[in-house]
Amino acid sequence: MLSGQKKKKKKNNPYAAAKPGKKKKGNNKTGGGESPKQKSNDIAARTGVALPSAKSNAPPWKVMSSNDAKKNVKAEIERRGSIKRGEVSATDASVLSSDGTKADASKSNRLLSDADRSLVSWKRFNYETTPSGVAYIGSFLGKQSPPSLGVPEIAFLGRSNVGKSSLLNKLSDFSTKKGGAAKKNDRARVGKTPGATASVNLYALLGKPKRVSGDAKPILGLVDLPGFGYAKLGKELKQNVEVAAERYLGRRRELALGVLLVDARRVPSDDDRAVLAALYDMGVPLVAVATKIDKINAADVEKSLETVRDGLGLPDNQPLAVSSVTGVGTRELWRILLDACETRVEEL
Repeated sequence: MLSGQKKKKKKNNPYAAAKPGKKKKGNNKTGGGESPKQKSNDIAARTGVALPSAKSNAPPWKVMSSNDAKKNVKAEIERRGSIKRGEVSATDASVLSSDGTKADASKSNRLLSDADRSLVSWKRFNYETTPSGVAYIGSFLGKQSPPSLGVPEIAFLGRSNVGKSSLLNKLSDFSTKKGGAAKKNDRARVGKTPGATASVNLYALLGKPKRVSGDAKPILGLVDLPGFGYAKLGKELKQNVEVAAERYLGRRRELALGVLLVDARRVPSDDDRAVLAALYDMGVPLVAVATKIDKINAADVEKSLETVRDGLGLPDNQPLAVSSVTGVGTRELWRILLDACETRVEEL
């Protein structure tokens, strides 16, 4: 937790889940009671987005023991280290680890699901020319998790009415308009009433399909998380929202970066600081963004950014100033997002 922060009730972490009550079906707005395969098929039929399989294509008897897996991982790490040091070439597969094991990434790759194989082979793309559109995948509550898109994901979070959905739309508009007419362009919900986002909403930024009539494949996942600090939700719905957000942030292996949005016109709140501390505790990579910068006089921008920086204890290069109206800061934010995705894929 950040220094000087008082330990109060559960309000310290707006995304901390209370103990869920009796399990009820239908918490997931995409439908309850369906198998993962059925849900993927339904989503693909509704959105026209080709989702990768979450199951391994390997026969069930082709299972690597935990000891062999550890040896294989160790050998691969040492091989990559030798490549970085210039001791061997990247194509040299004869390198042995300290215990004599030869690295063979193909052994592990053959056991990966299509989704995992797609994730670890993800490549950086040109955000101005590659995307062809944005597809809404679904809204999720409680303990039901979003389907894997097979690509890194970026989560946007912050207080209600801070501009999460607007910024998400601006980023997707920037890329799809530069790339030509969008084949599909679903919009993140933007409401005048705070708390319009009351679920974990998953969107897929789409690449260009290889065939004219073919389904587009995701190249990046964009996640609009529920806004915190707005209490006008029913008790059960609020609990389901908190569970969904906490589970997503704490367990989603595709998550490459959390983007914490703070209104540049406001002093950071206890909720902002609590969410920042919770993300640090969960080990989620983070960048802070000051929104609505267009509503501040140019002469007051630096002072406003300093207020946010001091209020959250951020490093000197944060927060990044952005505007969903003018597009200020969106190019720099795109660079940060793609850098984080590359880092996450390297970690995997």
